[in-house]
Amino acid sequence: MDDSLFELRNTGSFLLTGCPKLDNFLRGGICRKGITQIYGKSGIGKTQLALQLCITAQISSDNFNDFGGAAYICTESPFPSNRLHELINKINLKTKYPISNEMIFIEHISNSEDLKNCIYNPRRLPNLLSHYNIKLLVIDSIAATFRVEYDSVYLQNRAKSLRNIGYRLQKLSSIYNMAIICINQVTALVETSSINVSTTELPSLGITWASMITNSLYMFRQNGHRFLHITGSPYLPCQTIEYEILDSGIIVKNT
Repeated sequence: MDDSLFELRNTGSFLLTGCPKLDNFLRGGICRKGITQIYGKSGIGKTQLALQLCITAQISSDNFNDFGGAAYICTESPFPSNRLHELINKINLKTKYPISNEMIFIEHISNSEDLKNCIYNPRRLPNLLSHYNIKLLVIDSIAATFRVEYDSVYLQNRAKSLRNIGYRLQKLSSIYNMAIICINQVTALVETSSINVSTTELPSLGITWASMITNSLYMFRQNGHRFLHITGSPYLPCQTIEYEILDSGIIVKNT
């Protein structure tokens, strides 16, 4: 472990995933600095992982009295409360920590303007962050708030809006030492992929949004198995690990 990573881990700057093997793979868990993008096809487990992180956000980091909560912004589907309750009841952390759904704050929005209002308006997300120790913000999903249009004026406005949202999220992460998870959809890849994984998918929203991302994680299926691949990070190598989804959450398979 390099010195900078050791310092991050010892200042509580990682959010544990609830799976030690996955935490080791990510060299500490989900970074509480910047934006982590999780993308992949529907049903691959993106929301499952986000819900799991909403639970681990409520426990203290190693050797730190850092109990907190999570904010969850839904943009296209109702919040999966039934699955959350199942995870809370079955995840093995419940016996050690006071985990509940009361420290998960849920907001539903439908478009990019409402998303901007939510993260900028002092009476909305900033008010929540000022009153609670929110260690995780999830946006599920970031792409759903933007219409699929291709005229030049719309694309320019979309790029500006994405930059504004990205900069604001990065600032909030820095101020509150908060992990930010942006779940993203995928788009078809026309040319051969540059990553060392067989795929025909790329995250939606293009290069403008990609420039806002700190860490990018790709979840995909191959030959009936599920994999998580690190496609971009300032400190993690591009590598792949197999996982499975159980009633108690996402775990890394034994190798």
